Amino acid sequence: MELNPEIGIKGLGKMKKLRFLSLVLTLSPFSEFNIVNQDFPNALQYLQVENYPFRSLPKTFQANNLVALEMTYSHIVQLWEKGERKVLNKMRFLDLSFSKLSTFDLGLTPNLETLTLKQCSDLVELHMPIRCLHLIYINLIHSNLRTLDLGLAPNLKTVILAECCNLVELHMPDRCLNLRSLLLSDSKLNTLNIGLTPNLESLDLKNCFYLEDFHMAGECLKLTKLDINHSKLRTLDLVMIPNLENLDLDSCYFLEELHMADECEKLTNIEISYSNLRILNLGLTPNLKTLHLKECSNLVELHTTI
Repeated sequence: MELNPEIGIKGLGKMKKLRFLSLVLTLSPFSEFNIVNQDFPNALQYLQVENYPFRSLPKTFQANNLVALEMTYSHIVQLWEKGERKVLNKMRFLDLSFSKLSTFDLGLTPNLETLTLKQCSDLVELHMPIRCLHLIYINLIHSNLRTLDLGLAPNLKTVILAECCNLVELHMPDRCLNLRSLLLSDSKLNTLNIGLTPNLESLDLKNCFYLEDFHMAGECLKLTKLDINHSKLRTLDLVMIPNLENLDLDSCYFLEELHMADECEKLTNIEISYSNLRILNLGLTPNLKTLHLKECSNLVELHTTI
């Protein structure tokens, strides 16, 4: 339901047995309310509040039973009042998208499965002081992070860091066996090592203008879509990705060497315009439909078997 903050929050603490709460608060007049006026029952398992007007959760809220917290478009700067640290062992799902959050410590949510902090443009730090073995989904699109270490989250399936325009350093687990999707477009990454990711299906590195080095530790037999346009890569080895369907290397002006698998039987679309390639060997590509090589002025040899 949609409510005024005073009506929607004040007095909720008296509803001792409340387990599920979903509110959409009106946007004004926020300035008239103090955090002491709010309270949530500690029995809550699911809490969803849109347009939450306060800078943190109230100190009186223990949240011992909270499994899911969703507060989009909130004014939250830090999770707890006065920076208090409360470990939420039951928390599985957290969504603070479009909030004013500046830092978050995953040590407070050791069993978290999904972390969604979309469009948190003030977010500059994400701490992972402990192993996050349950974390499978992380979405930090359009954050202000400069560095991110995901080395202690080996069971990730989806990582979305698109439009993190200040991201210069990313550490992935050495082995991320469950990873399906890795989206890193529009970052400032210079190097990227995705480690061992045998189940990766989609990798998006478009508009990573500063990317010079890209490494993978083993075969990616399920990877069907690879987008690395507008990078600074000089060499690219795709020998361990034989099942690509779509490859976009458009405007990789510095690209001089491209190594493909001997057989790319599923490959249908290739975009390599504006490269610096001299020799291009595509191997066996019986299903190739489109090949764009516009303005590849140094290209002197093209080999392909259809």
